[in-house]
Amino acid sequence: MTAGLILAPRGLGTMIAMLLVGRLITYVSSRYLLAFGFALTAYALYEMSLFTPSVTQAMLIRTGILQGFGFGFVFVPLSTVIFATLVPELRTQGTAFYNLMRNIGSSVGISVVGYVLFYNTQLARSALVGYITPLERGVQLSSNAIDLNTQSGLLTVDQLVTTQATIISYGDCFTFMMCGAIISIMLLPLLRQAK
Repeated sequence: MTAGLILAPRGLGTMIAMLLVGRLITYVSSRYLLAFGFALTAYALYEMSLFTPSVTQAMLIRTGILQGFGFGFVFVPLSTVIFATLVPELRTQGTAFYNLMRNIGSSVGISVVGYVLFYNTQLARSALVGYITPLERGVQLSSNAIDLNTQSGLLTVDQLVTTQATIISYGDCFTFMMCGAIISIMLLPLLRQAK
């Protein structure tokens, strides 16, 4: 329930942006709208890459709205640019092909990000575990609150390390996606201008 309430504003941001961009598209070039959408998405992803385990719900909602708003500014102009260059007889096939490519692209993107998340979690965990020795100052301070001589104490430390490794990996994934959005901005001059 909480996750749904936190993620819902992203859809709200997308809906508002789509309504707004529907009116702007007749006055503003699709390239500018796409650039704004990708830039807003990149900024939201940058902020998300700085998340820590103590991130607030307000921050999650704010970045979700920003990201959703950015998505809304990408979807409508991209569809306009794609279909503006097609003759009316080919629009049915164009729609099917566009949806197919979007679904394949989404599947590949999700798979790549899932791989990066899993791989970087293991890398970060391996790096962090190297610091868990009785000689480390942080471990010595923690041993006052966590008894490292018990099974429950060791499980607590393991859980803390896994949480930190996971948040580091999520930050890496958000940075990776932010770079994708920035690269997309750089590719916008290659788009044919929609009439």
